[in-house]
Formats: sequence, structure tokens, C-alpha cells
Amino acid sequence: MDAHRFRNHSDAARRLGVSHTRASRLAVLTALAPDIQTDVLDLRAGGALGQLSERTLLEVVATHADWQVQRWWWSLLAQPFDPNWLAEWVPPRTAFPSGRRCRRGDRALGDLPLDDLTDLVACRPGRRQVKGRREDLLVALADGGAGAPAIAPAVIVIGAMAPAALVAEFERLHSHRPPSRHPDYLRRRVAWAVQAAKEGGLPKPISGRVMELRDHLPIRWREAFAGVARVHVTRAHRVERGRKRSIG
Repeated sequence: MDAHRFRNHSDAARRLGVSHTRASRLAVLTALAPDIQTDVLDLRAGGALGQLSERTLLEVVATHADWQVQRWWWSLLAQPFDPNWLAEWVPPRTAFPSGRRCRRGDRALGDLPLDDLTDLVACRPGRRQVKGRREDLLVALADGGAGAPAIAPAVIVIGAMAPAALVAEFERLHSHRPPSRHPDYLRRRVAWAVQAAKEGGLPKPISGRVMELRDHLPIRWREAFAGVARVHVTRAHRVERGRKRSIG
């Protein structure tokens, strides 16, 4: 929708043949950091985290607009799980998040059902049997979120913007009106564009991966997404790249 291929979420839902809620959730996933989006596309190919659910991404990773915070949570979800950790006499000794990524055949922490996560928290020294949201349980595993990066000041400023200011900033960065005026959507997309201007947008290899997946989509999806892989960077990112070239 940021490529201005759909007027709004309702238009996207109608053309793709899905519900408005489904279209909105897909839009949320596009606010993930570029490297995480690349990983998610690999999951569709049956990678090591192939069982990771979309709900987990939405509940844990995509709720954060800051890419570094997203990456910290992603590294926690992607850690390999050892079944022995659920035995009370063998408490887990792995640091969370350790930075170790799942390999093919491993099961990831993010794949665990909530009941197993609850038992795992209870097995850790000094922890009680608790129940809660997936994010709460993962925070408990990570010793209260110790080591999580601080939210970038620019993202904090965006989070405090009024809706009207968010709309104006979206139009400045994307050169068109937003397809949705929901404050959460606007904050995610503005924050994504600002961070893309500093770190870069979606990498070129993602184009080929998107086009590979396109061949497996329903026909109505193929028509709607024709050429969408060519749209990678925001207007702000293009401007920033032009400045770097001129400086170099």
C-alpha cells in the first residue's frame, strides 16, 4: 500500500479476496525491519523456523516500531529450544537471547505453545509458575528483558506525534496520502521510512524471492501484486542515497 498500489486497506482486501482484518495484518508485517522480512520470506520456503506463526510475529515482534528492538525479540524467538529445559532437575543455563540461530531440524523458542513456555519459565531458578501473554513469558525467560536495546529517540518522537502530524509526515516521506489514517499504522510506516533513510530499505535479493512466491499465489493475488517487488525504497531513502553519492 505504501507503493500506492491500493487506495486503502479496504481496497486491498477487496482486490485480494480477503477480509479487512487480514489485509490490515499483512500491512503490519511490512513494518518489520528489512532483514526480518527477508527471514520471514525464507520461512515460507520451509526454513528452520518454518513453524513460527504469524500471530507470534504480530504479538511479539511487530508491536515494536524500532528495528533494533524488533531484532532483539526476533533473536530470542529464533533461538533453538532444548526439550531438557522442561525438566525441573535440568534448569536452562543458556543466556537469553544468546544470538544462536536455529538450524534446519531445530525447534525454535518461538514455536513453543504457551503452556510449554509457562513450564519453561517455572523451571528457571528463582521463577514461579506464571501465566501470561507470550511476550510476558519471553521477557521472564530473558531475565526481565535485560539486554534489550533502548528505543531510538527518533522513534520515541514519532510515537508521541499527534494523528494530524503523522499524516503530514507520512505524505512528506511517501509522496502520497496514507491508505489508512489509523494512528498505529501511521506510526509504524513513518518510523519505518525514517529508519530506512538511515539504514537502507529492502535489499535487492528480496525482489527475486517475492517473485518466486508470487508464482504460488492465487491468480487474483498475482494480478494485484504485479511488479510490486520493484518498489523497495521510500522517497526519503532515495533522497538520502542521492546525498551520499554527491558527498562521495
